[in-house]
Amino acid sequence: MADIGRRSFLTSAGAMAAAFAAARLSGAQSASNADAIKGTWVLQQTLTSSDLTSAMLAKALGESNIVGFSQRVSWIAIGGDLTLLESGYDMAAGKGLMYMPRFMAGEWTAASVFDAGSPYYTLTTGQKVPTPFFPDGSPNTIFETSWGNMVASLASWCRTRGVRELHLPWYGQNWAELNNGSEVRSQPGYTYAAWLNAHERLIDLAIAQSGKDLAVEFPLTGDGPLASSGEYPAVRDLSAYMASKNGPCQPNLFCQTNGWGPSTWGIGDFGATSAALEATLDGDLWSKPVYRGEQMIQGQDYDSWPAIFQQLYKNSATYCEVYAANFYDSNGNPQPHLADLRGEIVKFKSYVANATPKPPACHTTGREPHRP
Repeated sequence: MADIGRRSFLTSAGAMAAAFAAARLSGAQSASNADAIKGTWVLQQTLTSSDLTSAMLAKALGESNIVGFSQRVSWIAIGGDLTLLESGYDMAAGKGLMYMPRFMAGEWTAASVFDAGSPYYTLTTGQKVPTPFFPDGSPNTIFETSWGNMVASLASWCRTRGVRELHLPWYGQNWAELNNGSEVRSQPGYTYAAWLNAHERLIDLAIAQSGKDLAVEFPLTGDGPLASSGEYPAVRDLSAYMASKNGPCQPNLFCQTNGWGPSTWGIGDFGATSAALEATLDGDLWSKPVYRGEQMIQGQDYDSWPAIFQQLYKNSATYCEVYAANFYDSNGNPQPHLADLRGEIVKFKSYVANATPKPPACHTTGREPHRP
């Protein structure tokens, strides 16, 4: 009986997800990617299926005024089997929410990439991290071929389900973000030009899989140096390349800052170590005609949600991602300032409903929506 009941439940869930996908697909051409994804998303990292069963995540996805579930997974977990993504998609669809996937490379890269001969360095934990270039400085074509195949597979999967944005990783290390840290810079073959070229090649592969029905996104935060105040102006150069190769003001390519929130000196978007560095990075990125979103820096309670959300309006962000843990703790208890967070989500929902936020350089009328 238990098996029959479970089978019936799974059949019902699958039917619901299929109906949800059909509804999304039927409206795919009626709204741009930016129109489709605008608002506040719940973000959760799920390395195994058990991570989807937490009370914290279930309650966060049940919150009013959120638009979807953004699921971060490892390349290792989905390299040969998309079951983990299917489960996340079904969870979102069951609650009437949209869905976005993101896979992480870096230390999470599938073993098959290294087996094929990708260069790498090794962390103290024993984890291998792919190097963006070979010792002669040429691009890591082994990694990018596997990465490109994974992106193509996920793009196809997204399109059959009406998913409108696919988050993508760089070479990375711990996360999906940029990695120009000392470990990478000390590798044979490193020059800033070689590092930059390797990342631009990933942008080319990603844009080839994007379209009016599916946006791709890259984070432009990470382990630096990355600012134009030094000799490695990665944020400036990569955002300019994105705008150039994709075409300005086209919502099939997004950039994201993953350092959105408080720091030791104030509230910013990059997780910068000083206000001066933050200001430089702001100038490197936000003037570009590239659509953008923002992701919370940490999953915890904050007493400054109104100030945090003002960054979205300041930077013309189309969407934001808030961790499930920003809403509830690991036991499913409300965070102390949940009411403040809810209030800001409502304001942001009203703001994006009034007019889909665009990069400042892309306003044909010269006006932005009224800020709360």
